[in-house]
Amino acid sequence: IRQEVIAARLYTGPLFVKYNGVLRGLNAESQYLRGEMIRLCCSGDVAARYKAGETSFEAALGTMNKYTTTIHAINSCIVKSAKLTAASKIYRGIAGMALPPVFWTANEFGVRGGVERAFLSTTTDRSVAMGYAAGEGANYGLVFEIQQGMVDRGADISWLSQYPHERETLFGPLTGLEVQGTRVDGSVVVIEARLSVNLNALTIEQVISKLQRSHVGLLEGMADELRFSGAPQAVLDPLDALKAKAQVRGREFFNDASLFKQATTEALETREAALDLLGKRSTWARVEGAPQAVAKAMRQCAELLAEKELHEAAALLLVLAVERCPVPREVAERVDEVCRQKLLVPSKLHRSGLEAFDHFLFTQLGGRNVNKQPWPLTVRMLVKHFTGDAKGDQIAKAICRRRDVDGGVAQVQPFERAASAAARKGSALLHAASMGDVQAIQEALAMSGETAVNQTVAHGVTPLMLAARVGAADCVELLLAAKADATLKECRKGLGRSMSRHQSHGIDALALAAVCKGDEGVRCVDALLAANADPNSQSQPLIYAARLGHNTEVRSVLSLLRAGANVNAYDAHGKTALMYCALNSHGGLTKALLEDAEPTITGAPLSPSKTSIDVHWRKPGQLGPDLELQDADGCTALMLGSSSINQVDLLLRAGADPNHAVTRSPNHAGMLGVGVGTRHSLMGYTPLISAAEAGHARSVAALLAAGAEVNAFAKVDVDATIGYTALMAGAGSGDVSVVQQLLAAGSAVDAVDSGGSTAMVRCVLAGHTRVVELLTAAGAKDWDLMRDGVPRRQWKFNLRGAAGGLGATLTALPESIGECLALERLTLDGCAKLLTLPRAIRCCLALRALSLKGCTALTSLPASLPKLESLDLTDCVSLEALPECLLRRAEGPVESLTLLGCSKVLVELEQDEAGGGVASTSVVAAGNKGAVRLMVESEGGVVEAVDAAPYLEKMSGWLVDNGQRSMLLEPSSMGEE
Repeated sequence: IRQEVIAARLYTGPLFVKYNGVLRGLNAESQYLRGEMIRLCCSGDVAARYKAGETSFEAALGTMNKYTTTIHAINSCIVKSAKLTAASKIYRGIAGMALPPVFWTANEFGVRGGVERAFLSTTTDRSVAMGYAAGEGANYGLVFEIQQGMVDRGADISWLSQYPHERETLFGPLTGLEVQGTRVDGSVVVIEARLSVNLNALTIEQVISKLQRSHVGLLEGMADELRFSGAPQAVLDPLDALKAKAQVRGREFFNDASLFKQATTEALETREAALDLLGKRSTWARVEGAPQAVAKAMRQCAELLAEKELHEAAALLLVLAVERCPVPREVAERVDEVCRQKLLVPSKLHRSGLEAFDHFLFTQLGGRNVNKQPWPLTVRMLVKHFTGDAKGDQIAKAICRRRDVDGGVAQVQPFERAASAAARKGSALLHAASMGDVQAIQEALAMSGETAVNQTVAHGVTPLMLAARVGAADCVELLLAAKADATLKECRKGLGRSMSRHQSHGIDALALAAVCKGDEGVRCVDALLAANADPNSQSQPLIYAARLGHNTEVRSVLSLLRAGANVNAYDAHGKTALMYCALNSHGGLTKALLEDAEPTITGAPLSPSKTSIDVHWRKPGQLGPDLELQDADGCTALMLGSSSINQVDLLLRAGADPNHAVTRSPNHAGMLGVGVGTRHSLMGYTPLISAAEAGHARSVAALLAAGAEVNAFAKVDVDATIGYTALMAGAGSGDVSVVQQLLAAGSAVDAVDSGGSTAMVRCVLAGHTRVVELLTAAGAKDWDLMRDGVPRRQWKFNLRGAAGGLGATLTALPESIGECLALERLTLDGCAKLLTLPRAIRCCLALRALSLKGCTALTSLPASLPKLESLDLTDCVSLEALPECLLRRAEGPVESLTLLGCSKVLVELEQDEAGGGVASTSVVAAGNKGAVRLMVESEGGVVEAVDAAPYLEKMSGWLVDNGQRSMLLEPSSMGEE
């Protein structure tokens, strides 16, 4: 305070001209203001030489006293004292001077006035201002009449002024004066003005503590980013503690460069630790709250982690969100259906991953753009780590089809990560190229010279690659004009796991440009080809474009083909561009590769092609695509595209053989979904089997119409006489139309594969009851019969809780019980601590009898038990309701249902009856297999109605007397019986 008061008092004396001279002349373009500053603040010798032109302005500045500390102290005094000033009217008088025309002319915003670069002295005494305006010998004067406001106030410094009678009010530099109106008072022009003070002015303490405030602001920004994303308090605690520590440290600590660097490093490390903590399961296990709210916070934090390129942690949070708050019923049912089709029994973690993936596509991306940043690599991690290694890609693609999303989500390239890191760590030219900023590229080239145009950073990333990646055609053309090398490619060495396993030779600018959308992407490709970029380089631009076809322009692919790209080239997996187009259903690209200008059988346009595009590219002698090539797994393009009717139609019309089967020993079954969680080498696998397995009826119809062999089978051994047929594949998929077509085409209904399974066995295990009916009508044997008519053994599982055995302490069954596909009887009597049954028990499709006697803690049953015939719930006193499926099933209700002592269930049944009849005639009597047994208890003991179906058929409803624990049938409904 003392120093600020002294500085302000100095200003009120003659020294004010020096301080204002520095403020007005230091950065001025006016030679007059510069000269006045030199005259006032430099020695007389320097001022004379500058005036005579013997020394430069810069040289004079080197000898000048700029009064930096004093000016800061004066400004600090104004900022502090202004808060104590009354908002009164003030005046400023000027004599013998004229304001420039620009002051009086309104600018483009309709504002007249100007900004005072120096301190602005005013007075609350109008007579003082009028005296200054009159001056000595002045013919006219100016007086500013200003009304101060709540914010726009100056500092009343009359109490410390050397001239207190002037009642001075002082404003800091950069105060704005806006003209509101004018009037004439004698020889004085009165200008009515409004003030705008500089709100960014700092006090001395703020100037000295600028680095400390910057550090605290950095920590606050880090914490706010996490807090607004919904991070738990345990994640925020380390940053909050570091912020408190920074506030305790003195300003001098941060003004030391080495200590400031140390504190900044500590802050960055703490944030990294917080992000790492955010992605851990243990962090969220301690978070309490409503499941929906916690799950929402997890998904928000997952987006933050994805933006920070922590994609594996982001994927884990998506899975944890599903575990905390179960997904909607339709999502779970869709996942169940896909798993049944692929004969997959997922673990609990894998199931959560599948549900998270399905739910993510709809909620995060609106069911559409799977390449919306920052999600691509997170989605890939979700597929890779949390949906099962063996069938993760396949299941993900099946879910994508049901969500009407491009299946290429499972093949997103990680070049984004390498390129982004390179742009951040590289030069101004690299950053400008990554942003597609033409002007910034021009400036960077002007500063560094054209020799820097081919500079590389980590992994060999060049400016041309970065510009091509974002489809910035003007930037690509500018860099090529500056002699950028179009043949350079990203180096795979050092990228390790971040590099795609499909791209073994790195990526060049042409490959990156080939997957850009729109006219800009096409221009990039054409410019690179004109600059001698090789369409057959090791980067394989054509294959790269086909693999990521959801981003690729057809015209870019045609440019590559017309430039001589080898259409039959294959990558490390033996796949050609046509195979990738077929696999990922990129119809427009397939048409371009096949030179097919005809419409598809659907009549719908194939995005991204346009009907006006000329798809002809072959020159005389140039080979077209070989339709019968097989990849490393033995698959042809038709086989890979069999799940899309457009692809099947295009390839068949081009002459693809519908009976071209795998002729060598591939290892592709895991990719195509053959088998139950295993990988087989199946020779003879045909497009028809593939289409039937995927459940695509229209593709099956097209292949059959083209002459596909309906009874062809895939086999493990070359000499095998039995194998896996299209009917077995179709029965496993559960598509009724597929099975109908195959049966109509003469498929062998009782064919047996090498494992002894028939089509009937596969559809029963998958729970497809309508297909069972079709096969039964076609004469298929009972599915209980396996080889040679021998009934398969009945599996039993007993965990009775009596005598303190394992069941006595059992609280939950493992999700892996769903893998017991042949389990028929499950006894859990006396498991008093069992709370609920796992959801995976729905996969036990052979389960016929379930006994839960004495499971007193049991509160709910699974929503689906499709084959259950007998259910004993004696003394399940905590059970609140029965699943509706037990009474309303296409297969009919359970044959034996025991509810002795289930008081809460009986109450629920009574309430339901009052509300509309749970046990209406059509529900209870429909589809019964034999007798319906109702186990009830009356005063005389247990009564068993051995054949109650005739009574129930005539019931208008049932009444339950909870007090008597008995079931009463209405006599009026029973008649004589």
